[in-house]
This record gives sequence, structure tokens and C-alpha cells, in this order.
Amino acid sequence: MPVPGEILVVDDTMTTLMMLLALLSTEGYQVSSAQSGTEALESVRKHPPDLILLDFSMPDMDGLEVCRQLKVNSRTRDIPVLFLSSITDTQTKVDGFAAGAVDFIIKPFERNELLARVNTHLDLARLKKRLSKLVDEKTESLRLSEQRFRSLIEQAPEAIMVYDLDTSLFVDANRQAEILTGRSLQTLIGMTPVALYSTEQPDGLPTPESVRLHGSRAIQGEVQIFERIIARPDGTTIPCEVRLSKLPSETGRLLRVSYIDISARLAAQEKINHLAYFDMLTGLLNQSGLLEKLDTLTAIHKEAGLPAFAVLLVDLGDFKFINDVYGNRVGDLLLCDVAERLKRLVGAGGHVARQGGIEFVVLLTDIQDRETAEDSAARMLAVLAEPFTIDEMVLNLSASIGVSLGPEHGDTGQELLCNADMALFQAKQRGIRRLQIYEAALGQQMRERVELEKELRDAIAKDQLVLHYQPQIALSTGQVVGVEALVRWQHPQKGMISPANFIPIAEQSGLILPLGRWVLQEACRQLNIWQEKTSTCAWR
Repeated sequence: MPVPGEILVVDDTMTTLMMLLALLSTEGYQVSSAQSGTEALESVRKHPPDLILLDFSMPDMDGLEVCRQLKVNSRTRDIPVLFLSSITDTQTKVDGFAAGAVDFIIKPFERNELLARVNTHLDLARLKKRLSKLVDEKTESLRLSEQRFRSLIEQAPEAIMVYDLDTSLFVDANRQAEILTGRSLQTLIGMTPVALYSTEQPDGLPTPESVRLHGSRAIQGEVQIFERIIARPDGTTIPCEVRLSKLPSETGRLLRVSYIDISARLAAQEKINHLAYFDMLTGLLNQSGLLEKLDTLTAIHKEAGLPAFAVLLVDLGDFKFINDVYGNRVGDLLLCDVAERLKRLVGAGGHVARQGGIEFVVLLTDIQDRETAEDSAARMLAVLAEPFTIDEMVLNLSASIGVSLGPEHGDTGQELLCNADMALFQAKQRGIRRLQIYEAALGQQMRERVELEKELRDAIAKDQLVLHYQPQIALSTGQVVGVEALVRWQHPQKGMISPANFIPIAEQSGLILPLGRWVLQEACRQLNIWQEKTSTCAWR
């Protein structure tokens, strides 16, 4: 169930705005909207929401600028901002997170994913507010006396330590800090932050420099909120959200440092990421993860001039029959076995993804030439042709593979997949060695086929077809005993089109049934005309 909350949706596209308003309102959220950055800032100033869904690209003021202005305002900087964007490149996300966003939702978004992210960030924001409020209340009480200060920090649910900016050492800690860090109070007192933290930190800065920077800001009264990774003596690490604030003190410059374990939050984010980019059944990359990987590979190979890579689109031709006969459970096990075989075959030299249904995609890096890609695809066909043992049953699959080479056959992942799909279509037409590498001519052939299929639909509807009748003669009497109806297509621009060109298209596209009905009706109509003429002649 969603956690009730107030959400501001900012998008300059009315269609997206209305869709989000309807979806979130239906789920029980209180939703307001804005169609520009300026309108959004004014709305937040008057009534700060619990969460903001912010369009990344807007004409008057883009999402980045809106986010930056929100984060510099003390009243709005803690409001979680989730960017809505159709842009999926890494730098865009880096810029968004640098501006203060907590998440990216890629357009077009999936309903359940969007709701899960919104609910998760509302939960986290509320938890953050509750913890912050609790910490602030206790901080105010600490100045009353040293004894009360000690009592209050021991009651706090988070790990709290006191840092002396003059000595660069921790001078106090509560019980939760001992538990979190895996160190005793005696060990923590006199310890430096550099010794407490892991070598690698989320901000990428050297730890001494980061400690100095945050400390100098906090002592001026500016509360610092950032993330740190604590290294425990047993070798494990714990990611934490750190809140650094100034403590009133007459004897020195003291800072209060609170640590909140965010392992669960990061795990939830990782789970959301896994659902977004990986196939639930096989654990392979899904289509979203595949396209991102393809786009990255294409860009890297172009910039660095690396050897080509190959996109192999694998179709399991017999799978539907097996799934229908033995059921979904056996079908799922078979798909998982196929995934394992492909991963073992590819090894570290590539990636395997499940396109959906019965299609897999294999990315092979460092492909020297067309022949190397063709040999790899042939080995893959051989591996998939070996029997599969599922529940003590021996099952066989026949596969087809279409291949495109990157970046030669496409500038984007989508284009490479499209061209591999064209090659796969040609491969399926073959009786043996169902393997085809994309060629420019294939694209033209596919476009011509699609156009011919469209024109054939019109031809059936507009009576552009004609029947030619071939008589059947009894050799014993020399009389006509029947006729064979042969369909022909009289195209208004292209003239007479041979059945060899349009009958296969009709069979593959499902048009063979309406074509057959037309032939039967027309033949019966013509037969009726002949019968009427014969009866009339006989009466006369």
C-alpha cells in the first residue's frame, strides 16, 4: 500500500502531466501540478510537498536549475526530487544527482516501477525527517549539562560521535556508535575519521580533504549531510548517511557527528535497479539493460577505434511447441538452461540478454571481422542443437540467428537490434544452417516485403485479384470435366505480379485465409454464371 503524501508533478507536456496526476491520485496521493520551472518554485514556496516529480527538460527553466534552486533553500533542500526524463545517458544522470536529485525515472515509465520508487523515497524522506527531528531535539537538550548530554546521546537510535575540530579526533561516542563501527568506546575516543572510514568513499575525494572541508563548513553553523563508508575491524563495510553539525561549547570547537546505516536503502535501490535492467526468470540483462549496454559499446568503439563487436539475435524456433506440450514450468527451466549455455559459451568475451519471449541477444566484443562473427554464431547453433535434459526428459531445440556488426551496421543499440532482426527473419527462411549476417540489401528487401504485404491487403479488399481458369480434360472422351482456378494479381501500377512473389507473403502474414475465401467466392460466382449460361443454351 502506498504511504499517503503530497506530491508535486512538474512537466511541460500536458499528456504526461495528466497521466501522472490520474495515476498518483488513484493510488491515494495528494497531487498538485506545475507546467514550468518558475511555476514549480512558486508552488513549493507557498506549500512545500513531500516529494517532487520533476521533468528534466523544460523550455523556460530546465529541471537541473529548478533542482539546484530547491537545494540551496533551507526550507526545500530536504524534499526528495525524482527526475522524469527520456534521456538515458550516464552524464545526464550524473548531472542530475549532482544537482541534488535522489532518483531518475526514464520515460516512458512503467506504472509499477514508478509507484515503487515514489513510495520508497517517501518512506525514506519521512524516516530522514523523523531521525533529523529527533537528533535536533536531542542536540538542543545537550547544551544544558554534560550529564544530560551523555544521557541523551545514549538514548539516540543512531550512532552519534563528538568530533574535536582542533585535535582532529573523536572525543566521545554513544553505544550505537560502538555497535555500528564494531569498536569499543575506548578505541573510538582518540581515533581520527581517516582511520574510521574506508579508503574509497562515495564522493571520490581523498578522506583527509573531505573531512577538512565538511568540518570547516559545519563549524560555521552549516549542517552538513553526506554519505560515508565505515570500515569495521572484521573487514566489512557499512554505508552511512552522516549529519555533521556544530555543538555549543565553551572549551573548544566540537562537532556532533551522527551516522545512519543506509544499507537497507541502498539494497532497495539496487533491487529496483535490478528489476529495471535484468530479466526476472534468467537473471540476464533485459531489453532496457541490453539497449544501455549496446549504446555504451557503440559510443566506446567509435571514440576509441576499437575492433568491431557483434550482436547475435537468437530465436528458439521449437520452444513454443515444447512449452505448449509440457507446460510453462518445463518451458521456464528450458529457457534457464539455454541462458546458462549461452553464458558459458560467451564467457568473459561478451554479454547475454533475454530480449523477451523466446529471443536471446548475445553481444560479442573484439570481433575481428565478418567471418569471426559467422564462426561464433555457427558454434552457438551447434551448442543449442545439443539435447537438453529437463525433468529426465530429453528435449531438442532448433535455433535461428541473425547477426549485425557494431558500429558498422548501426549508430545506436536500437538500430543494431533492428538490423539483427532483419537478418534473423532471413535466417528463419533457410532449411539448414539458419544463420544470416545483416547486409544493406536485407533492409531494402524487408521494406519491399512490408510494402507488398500492405498492397496485398488492399488488393484483396479492392478486387485487384483475378482468377485464371485452366481446364481439366478427360483423355478418354476429350471433354472438359473441370477447371483449376489460379489466382493472379493485377497491380494497378506494377502490372501482373507472379503468385511466387505474393503467395509466400500471404502465408507468412496470415493473409492466406482472406485470400483463400476470396478465391473460393469468386470461383463459385463464376461457376454459377457458367451454369446459368449452360441451362439457357440447353432450354433453347
